[in-house]
Amino acid sequence: METIYVNNSQDRIVSWHKPKSCPKGLTKEQFASLPKTITVREISDNVNVPGFRTKQVTIVTTLLDVKQFPTYELIKLYHQRWNVEVNLKHLKTSRLYGYIEK
Repeated sequence: METIYVNNSQDRIVSWHKPKSCPKGLTKEQFASLPKTITVREISDNVNVPGFRTKQVTIVTTLLDVKQFPTYELIKLYHQRWNVEVNLKHLKTSRLYGYIEK
């Protein structure tokens, strides 16, 4: 990995290099078709869930244009998605235990 550009302490653009050997889950043909490098944007942020320890997460995206896709907007979208996932988990769990009548 090589850093290409640092936008701020939470946001940087990096070049990821293809591994030397084929990872599990890929066929040799799939691995051979991958580019030697890919440029991605890594955004770090903290996820605060009441009652749990704060976790640092890294969002990786190919949306490289910082002006068109501001850091705070991508973080905001991630947190919205996080809340959706938590609510879906709650619905599935409560349905399993019969809290929601059919």
